[in-house]
This record gives sequence, C-alpha cells and structure tokens, in this order.
Amino acid sequence: MAISADLPTALLHSLRGRLNRRVLGLLSVAWVAAILPGCRTRGYERTAEVHAELLASFARKLCHLARDAPPPGPEAFGEFRYPLERTRAFLEEHRSESGKASHRYLAEVAEIFEATVRKADRARFDAAEWRSASEDVCAKAERIDRAASALRAALEKERDR
Repeated sequence: MAISADLPTALLHSLRGRLNRRVLGLLSVAWVAAILPGCRTRGYERTAEVHAELLASFARKLCHLARDAPPPGPEAFGEFRYPLERTRAFLEEHRSESGKASHRYLAEVAEIFEATVRKADRARFDAAEWRSASEDVCAKAERIDRAASALRAALEKERDR
C-alpha cells in the first residue's frame, strides 16, 4: 500500500465529515470564552490609560490657550467636551472595575477636567476674566497630570496582581 502525499488532506476531510456543526459551534464558544476575559482586561487597562493621557493633553492645551491666546469661540469647546464624554462613557461601561484604584483615578481625572473646561468656558466671555482664569486652569491641568500619573501607577500594581 502506497502512502499518499494527500493523506493529511484526506484525514481532514474525513474528520470534517464526522464533526457536526454543533460540536464546532461549542468549540468556538469555548475558545471565545477562554480568550475574551483576558482581552477585556488588557483592553480596559490600555484604554483607561489612553483616556487619562488624552484628557491630560487637552487640559495642557487649554492651559496654554488660557495663558497665550485670546478667548476661543464657543465652537472650540466641543473639542474639549467630546473626549470627556467618551471618558464618561468608558467609565460607565466599565463600572464593574469601579473597585479598582485605576477606575477611581480615571474618574478623578474626568471630574477635574470637567471643572477645568467649565471654568474656561465661563471665562471666555470676558478677556480680563479669561486671563485671570489661566492660573486656575493651569493648576487644574497639573492636578490632572498628577492623577494620570497615579492612574498609571495603579495600573502597574493591578497588572502585578
């Protein structure tokens, strides 16, 4: 009896014929169930870090605007509100992580950022008020940077557990 080079292919076709769709479906579900929790955890960590970095970056930008530029128009503040809305949605989506320090720090970053945007938005109507608000806006940007650093440290600790 000669051994054919197509033997693996023939075995595969034979096995495929024996396994029904239900078994393949169950195997697929089991594979996804085994892999998905790890992806979600890594996804949470990386995404939380990105949200914090993004809000910190926008807070620094707002600080520079308050120090060095005339008050922007109302349309400019959408640029600052949208990342905050996305961060709030992320926090809500991952409220199961609310016991983690990283989640609390991200919530803190979002709260400080919201207060920063509100302060700048109110001050933009008057040039003198805009200039005087720059100190507060920049102080809040520094607080956001510190909270974002604390979030990164918390994520490191959570990864080590």
